[in-house]
Amino acid sequence: MTWKEALKKWNELRANKGKGAYCMPRKGTREYNQVKKIQDTMQKKKEKREEAKKPKRRIIRRKKKDDE
Repeated sequence: MTWKEALKKWNELRANKGKGAYCMPRKGTREYNQVKKIQDTMQKKKEKREEAKKPKRRIIRRKKKDDE
């Protein structure tokens, strides 16, 4: 997830609580860390979804042919 997407989600959550308009938190603040946490969480979810889509590797064992 990009910073912009996480920031948009954070601002939506903030607006639902009755806070002001769109906000851009400064680096190192509590609000900045909240946005980064959202970003990391969404990135992990995305990676899990992609991992689930990958086909699982199968090991095929072949029978040995006896020399005749």
